[in-house]
Amino acid sequence: MTMTLDSRHLTLEPTDRLEVITDTRALVMMIYSQQYPQSEKFGMESQIRRAVTSILLNLVEGNEFNDGSRTQHFRRALGSIKEVEECYRISILLKFFENREDIWEQIDKCAKKLNRLIITVSRVESRGSY
Repeated sequence: MTMTLDSRHLTLEPTDRLEVITDTRALVMMIYSQQYPQSEKFGMESQIRRAVTSILLNLVEGNEFNDGSRTQHFRRALGSIKEVEECYRISILLKFFENREDIWEQIDKCAKKLNRLIITVSRVESRGSY
């Protein structure tokens, strides 16, 4: 993945080696591109944006730990994926915008990769080899 941004703060970090992080960044961009009604600025729009950002932040934070607490962060991220999924479902049911299959696919992709990551990391943490 190559970024074309000039700032040294936006260069790729080691966390980008985790595919689920780059996939979640894509999901963040997809969710933020959805146009909610003005009346939802502090309602559903705010809720789903906080949730999708929380996925990414928990992944990045958890990736920095080597003390056995990674799984906790990754599980929190998984909970936030479920929150995004439900917020998106409600938004479609309330007809805030059209259903986009690519967003469902990205949510599913992130959830599956995160589940696999949690299984792998929890096995390592349970052995105490981190």
